[in-house]
Amino acid sequence: MDVHSHMVPVDLLKELGSEVSEANGLFTIKTAGRVIGPVTRGFFEVDSRKRENMSLGIGVQVLSMTHHLFLYKENVDSARKVSRKFNKLMGSICRDEGSFICNATVPLQDPKIAAEELEEAVSEGLKGVEIGTNVAGKNLDDPSLWPFYEKAQELTLPILVHPADIMSPDRMRKYYMEIVVGTLAETTVAITSLLFGGVLRQFPKLKFVFCHGGGAVPYQIGRLRRATEVREDLKGIDVWDLRKLYFDAVLFEPLSLEFLVKTVGVDRVVLGTDYPFNMGDWRAVEIVKRTSLNEEDKMRIAWRNAVELYGRKL
Repeated sequence: MDVHSHMVPVDLLKELGSEVSEANGLFTIKTAGRVIGPVTRGFFEVDSRKRENMSLGIGVQVLSMTHHLFLYKENVDSARKVSRKFNKLMGSICRDEGSFICNATVPLQDPKIAAEELEEAVSEGLKGVEIGTNVAGKNLDDPSLWPFYEKAQELTLPILVHPADIMSPDRMRKYYMEIVVGTLAETTVAITSLLFGGVLRQFPKLKFVFCHGGGAVPYQIGRLRRATEVREDLKGIDVWDLRKLYFDAVLFEPLSLEFLVKTVGVDRVVLGTDYPFNMGDWRAVEIVKRTSLNEEDKMRIAWRNAVELYGRKL
């Protein structure tokens, strides 16, 4: 069960006036002033996605918005309209197709409106929500986000946190660094903000899922712990609240995945692919199989943890 993949239905792309071009079987989409791609046809067509998933060994997949269309810097009414349309379309897909679960998107620049849209999305049948690693520059410990967190906790929805609005983009234009390492830096800051900001103590039942193996945090947890020892403003922070979070397995290397499991516990790791983007780990199932983990732990990562997370019966 893949918890990290992206889709924008063709009907929403049409409504946004998107331009779609094809080259060598892959598609580039210009929409809302942004360029998305290259992606497979399954990015916007359900039947194609089902065929693609079959080839990858994915049985059930969680579909989320692409970060390009979070629209946190746009007018809240415009962003709300896009969110509402996406959630409605995805609700229809996930009601009709048993192999998909859908995450909502919400206009998080206004957390109170985002909370309202979250309730609306649940009424459409969506089972989780995706947000960015920052909200127009605000870190995830910003108290303005409390109304959204309260509603997500009340509704017991998993929150997939995806890199967005990468920091210092001018420094990362070369070598594809914006995607290669910028995404990891974003996730690292987002997790650290939650831990140091006490968000998990304020909202103990929230279920956060972080992309790309958690950025650098699981591998530098000792550095975070050291900060709590030497900084007065961080006294009393328990960095091992890290083990209350979930992490996807988009790591590409069995050894990296094994280290993540050892650090956070096997019950906190879920399968992810980041499909259909080219920096996704489309063969994540094979990576899990190649680890030295026992068969029970491999099954937990491959599907059991995600089933429990999303409350799904298989």
